[in-house]
Amino acid sequence: DFFFGISGRRFEFLGHQPAADELVLRFRDTVTKLEHTIHTRAFPGLVVMEQWVEIRNGGSEAVTVERFDPLLVPVSLAASAPCELTWVQGCQDYGFGRGIGTNVQPFGPFRVRREEIRPGDSRTLMNTAPFYANERRSTSASENLNWFSLQLSGCGLFGGLAYSGEWALDFARIGPELLIHGGVHYFSRRLAPGETLVSPRAFLGPYLGGVDDGVRELHRYLRAQVVPSPPDAAFPWVCYNTWYQWSIALEQESLKKEAALAAGLGI
Repeated sequence: DFFFGISGRRFEFLGHQPAADELVLRFRDTVTKLEHTIHTRAFPGLVVMEQWVEIRNGGSEAVTVERFDPLLVPVSLAASAPCELTWVQGCQDYGFGRGIGTNVQPFGPFRVRREEIRPGDSRTLMNTAPFYANERRSTSASENLNWFSLQLSGCGLFGGLAYSGEWALDFARIGPELLIHGGVHYFSRRLAPGETLVSPRAFLGPYLGGVDDGVRELHRYLRAQVVPSPPDAAFPWVCYNTWYQWSIALEQESLKKEAALAAGLGI
């Protein structure tokens, strides 16, 4: 009865296509004539599911598409249940500058953050701070990385977006549920009649235990389905980037010491 926040009476169900590891659902918006195809894919032996959306303009006029979200998950959650959001701050510390989150690691970029989401709370993660203005375009990991973990009572849920452009992930506790949705942000596309737009893939997986248990399940998925095969026996290769540690304050003796430490590690 309810689809992407719009009454089901506006959407017409066109059918489904079940397969061994994928479910395909097709809908038509009777007002805009946009046809939505929702893909949900599972992987044997893994807890992760992938979800993505195709939008096709089945009408005779161009339609503008904005805020393209492949991830939409309602989680039943009692008001008394704990819910802690864990994420990783990106390479620019905008969130820390606003005093947001908990510092688990001492390093500037890529710090682990944790924040409790209580009933009535909402939280948005994105790659660029809302107030931040710069002539250069931000990267997909400027403020945060597009991975998250939600720790509940003895279990949790992790997810993210396989996307390197502008993105946003929203978390809101409304009544007896937690609503998660996210996708392409700062986006507008004029879709011509007959034209199709495919979203990035979102991934989602449950886990038992703590956040680290979820990360291990994430690693299993990445190694099995995402990461290419090693190119040679010496892989993974290592690159030391002085920028994050020293910026432009480079001193020869300090770098020589770090080179010696790296050599001691076999690098």
